[in-house]
Amino acid sequence: MPIGGNNPDVKSSRDRRLLQRLAGGDPDALRALYDLHARLLAFRLRRDGASVEETEEVLQETFLDVWRSPGSFRGESAVAGWLWGIASRKYRMLVRSEVRMRHRELKASPDDLPRPFEEGGWAVSIDASDAIGRLSQDLQDAFRAVAIEGMTVEEASDRLGVPVGTVKSRVHRARLALRKEML
Repeated sequence: MPIGGNNPDVKSSRDRRLLQRLAGGDPDALRALYDLHARLLAFRLRRDGASVEETEEVLQETFLDVWRSPGSFRGESAVAGWLWGIASRKYRMLVRSEVRMRHRELKASPDDLPRPFEEGGWAVSIDASDAIGRLSQDLQDAFRAVAIEGMTVEEASDRLGVPVGTVKSRVHRARLALRKEML
């Protein structure tokens, strides 16, 4: 096998050496870490629904955090997994802030809202809100936590006091019911 090929042990030790160099303030180590991991992170973010602009912002914030605190890597997982954890949290925070901003905009004066029949206007949002309101309370709570607030399934499980599998099942059932009702 070529040196550095697809051997996970070689990759892991290379990533850990880069983090050590980074802890010493070596900007080339950050560049190398970025070059090794940014494409896969970007792919995963885009797969999870991030726009190109959001992906760029999340990657920038992720590697800025890595630059600021490379010592926060505890070595309990692969560096790639650690980077994905940072990036996915940054993306969820970005989505939450956008949701809050839209929510504030919707609370603005009714004169500021688009007219009901404009394409993509507020009537669609009201229909979705009404449809969510018709779900059972268990399905509503799980769906709102995961799909609207951007929590992980684990976070929603903690908040709702139910097992992770139950949250997954409820979110899945809610999505099926909403899809059926909204089509």
